[in-house]
Amino acid sequence: MKVTYDWLKDIIPVEMDAQAIAQNLMMRGLEMESFTETGIGKQEVVVVEIIAIDQHPQADRLFVTQVDAGQEKLQVVTNLKGLKPGQKLLVAKLGVKLADGMELKPVKLKGVDSQGMYVGWQELGFDFKSEEPIFVDKSVKNGTPYYEMLPFCDQVIELELTANRGDCLGMLGIAREVNTFSEKDISVPEHSYATNGKPVKDIFSVEIQTPDCHRYCGAVIEHVTIEPSPLWMQLRLVKAGIRPISNVVDITNYVLLEMNQPMHAFDLDKIADHKIIVRDAKQGEKMITLDDIERGLVPGDIVVADKNCGHCLGGVMGSELSEVSDQTKNIFLEAAFFNPPNIRKTSRRLGLRSDSSYRFERHTDKGNIPLALKRALYLFDLLKVGTVYEGIIDEYPVQWQPDKIEFTADWINAKLGSDIPKDTMHSILVDLGF
Repeated sequence: MKVTYDWLKDIIPVEMDAQAIAQNLMMRGLEMESFTETGIGKQEVVVVEIIAIDQHPQADRLFVTQVDAGQEKLQVVTNLKGLKPGQKLLVAKLGVKLADGMELKPVKLKGVDSQGMYVGWQELGFDFKSEEPIFVDKSVKNGTPYYEMLPFCDQVIELELTANRGDCLGMLGIAREVNTFSEKDISVPEHSYATNGKPVKDIFSVEIQTPDCHRYCGAVIEHVTIEPSPLWMQLRLVKAGIRPISNVVDITNYVLLEMNQPMHAFDLDKIADHKIIVRDAKQGEKMITLDDIERGLVPGDIVVADKNCGHCLGGVMGSELSEVSDQTKNIFLEAAFFNPPNIRKTSRRLGLRSDSSYRFERHTDKGNIPLALKRALYLFDLLKVGTVYEGIIDEYPVQWQPDKIEFTADWINAKLGSDIPKDTMHSILVDLGF
């Protein structure tokens, strides 16, 4: 689990630095695997706007771009295709030392001067390789240093969690741990959103046929526009080790990391009768998952299907059948709880591991599902991805009741060999969410 300091402070306004937080987490049994800093410091990597693009006179694969860097105009030679006037990107100016140690110096590329370089994530020290540059919102002022625009310069604590600490596979779970030694209140992520006023149950339904699906929630978003997510969201995903894909997929991954709740988005128009059936796999049933591999299923695997066929290997990976694409117009968004032993068996048998299966195997929080779903719908509304139907579907056949454990302070102190006051024990447990 990669914990980004900037994101953590959004949830709990902790005043201690990242190193101190890491040390305190280790003292509470959460092993730190690594501590890294992102970005390349306060160097001249700035926002520029493309003014003009011309074909390089001596090279078919190169382009000569003129850019506005705020206080000056620069000429940048690049091999990037598809750039257009008016786009804003990040450019490293001469003298900048990139993450790999290369320092930018005056250079002629096939006889044409280049006064900088368009940079991507890798050049800025992130463990994410991409052929694309970093595009910036048009509202950002030309010449703005990258480290002032967004927290590219950050600290990331990577924790190696044992199998019993699935509660710490989300930023909220980590914030609960931090709460015990920071005495700061946790801010519940915003989860209110506007709707189109049309009840979701009028357009969609869910039927649970397997006892291994304990809870299944869903929502519908119509008139969606598939495009890249905003840079602030991409930045947080990249810090956490997840590749940005599109606004819809990025929202589901964002909530996964923040609230430890896996989600899956379906192209609603590919689901027969707009009805999901959660059932056991049939003997000999096959499914082509999102990695383009045909999987042979067996009874005990959980299948999210319609009346005709399976659309998702529950808790593990979606199928290509209802994958969200650039042509998708309406979405059904799923958030559920699947029986951890089933997910573990399916994942190991198929040799198929995902961020979702990793969390389901370690037991997610059934009571957290509606809040996580509403958080995702808030982000759909915030980013204007589409319009949200009113209400959510919540099929919850056997409602979970929390265990009640009775003990005395004396019993705890006898086991620990400690002398912790009763009120202190109470405070720690409340801070942890008990």
